[in-house]
Amino acid sequence: MISSGGIRVHTHSAFALGYEAGINKGTIDGNLVPPSGLITFVQKGIQYLELEATASNDDTDMDEDFQFLQPIDLITKDVYELHKIIKEKKKKSFGKKNIRESIYKDSNDHEMELEWESAREREKEK
Repeated sequence: MISSGGIRVHTHSAFALGYEAGINKGTIDGNLVPPSGLITFVQKGIQYLELEATASNDDTDMDEDFQFLQPIDLITKDVYELHKIIKEKKKKSFGKKNIRESIYKDSNDHEMELEWESAREREKEK
């Protein structure tokens, strides 16, 4: 199975990886992926898992609309560009959170007003 230089083994491994990962069904242009893309992707994935674990130990409230970075971004963009993407996503989710909080606050204010009105009416009846 191994021919000179192990080329046949590498070809088989590449085929098996591509087949099992369903790469032929993906929409990513293979020409955009650098030669060391798989290794870089795995390394960044491990770093990301470590970052995710560290962040989950924090008591901050995570928004349910949080989206992970796209795999193609992880292997084609540098740290500065990834940081910029994350900042933009945080701004968007922060805006959604503020809208939800204001709606919740308004509904609570409305409920309190109704309670005060019913309490005033009961006082008048006495």
